[in-house]
Amino acid sequence: MAKSISPAKPKRVRRDRKDEILEKATALFGEYGFQGATLARIAEATGLTEPGVLHYFPSKVHLLQGVLEYHDRKEVERYSGMLQKEKKSVFEILKLHEGVLIEEQKTPGLIQLFVVLVGKASEATTPLMIFLWSVTAACARCMWSSFCA
Repeated sequence: MAKSISPAKPKRVRRDRKDEILEKATALFGEYGFQGATLARIAEATGLTEPGVLHYFPSKVHLLQGVLEYHDRKEVERYSGMLQKEKKSVFEILKLHEGVLIEEQKTPGLIQLFVVLVGKASEATTPLMIFLWSVTAACARCMWSSFCA
């Protein structure tokens, strides 16, 4: 009797899987903090094994850095698109910022993550504080360029 061959399942696009890990990790870091959000929890939430998660991010610290960069990149894309369409007044820019903050409320894990991490980052030279300062500076440059345009 001939074996039936099932059609091959399409491979998930690497970027989609990586983004899924970043989204789940955001929620878990926000809920449990960096220490409590174990690789095992993150792996379980994404349907991977711990080595599967480590395939995409070589360590938990790299995963945290990936989460921060991922959300930063999304914010820059969102802000840049809004500000480049046309010259905005100060009031319009503040309304755009308010809209971004309202959107961020839909990702409570991200807000919780930042609160937890800022609370833990007591020294100005920690990688987190350096990252937060660079994000703040980038936002300020973006807003300044929209005023000067």
